[in-house]
Amino acid sequence: MANNHFEGPANFCAHGNLWFIDLSENNLRGSISSCFSPERLNYAHFQKNQLKGPMTEAFSKSTNLVTLDISDNFINGSLPRWIVNLSSLRVLLLKGNHLEGNIPILLCHLNQISILDLSHNNLSGPIPSCLSNITFERLKDPNGANGHKFDVEIYRGTVTSFSSEYVYKSRLVEFQFLQYYDAFKKVEEQVGFTTKRSDFCKGINLELMLGLDLSSNQLTDHIPPELGKLQEIHTLNLSHNHLSGSIPTTISNLTQLESLDLSYNNLIGTIPPQITELRTLFGNFHGGT
Repeated sequence: MANNHFEGPANFCAHGNLWFIDLSENNLRGSISSCFSPERLNYAHFQKNQLKGPMTEAFSKSTNLVTLDISDNFINGSLPRWIVNLSSLRVLLLKGNHLEGNIPILLCHLNQISILDLSHNNLSGPIPSCLSNITFERLKDPNGANGHKFDVEIYRGTVTSFSSEYVYKSRLVEFQFLQYYDAFKKVEEQVGFTTKRSDFCKGINLELMLGLDLSSNQLTDHIPPELGKLQEIHTLNLSHNHLSGSIPTTISNLTQLESLDLSYNNLIGTIPPQITELRTLFGNFHGGT
């Protein structure tokens, strides 16, 4: 039901066997009702609507969620404590809202995350050093615990000053037998994530992007050296904040890093030479306030 003209309040309820919902790019408004908490829900897409107000108890009981995308709405308030219950979450996209307050330490318990995008909000305070607890690992084998097979293709969207919106279009096959149908569940899911690259190869199957984007917030203090433990990560964007101090040399441990953006902060000192030796890196260290 994505990309339509559905409108009205998002005060509907859902329970039972709902496992996939995509109402993105409509005109839904208000808050998602607290009674919307299907326990078997795996994939939820509500991006690019007119949703506003704080995050309610919606999704609080959907502990099987793999993807939660509420980006580009008008959600305000702080991140709710119940988000720590979503222990299966792989993709969390909350960019382009009005979230405020500190980044809660509870996020560090979501150690299955592969994409975390909190950019373009009003989050403040320091970057929690415990974000290094998130593994940002590749998706598991289809025969593993997650039971998903991901065949991911990458498509390029709009490009502005080398900043490209890539849509990771993944064909997901659920290996869960349907009780009333002699078939497997199948769904095609799209995940949008912004990265900086100077080249692009279309039609090549890629693994799901591993990335952390905290850009365009009000974050302060230094860059935690513990972020150097995120050795599998491909994209790290901390630009357009109020970070100070020097660039930690531990960033050079991110040997899989393809895109690093630290521009428009209050960083001082020199760029560690170890970082410039990362062969896969496309970096932006521009200064500014």
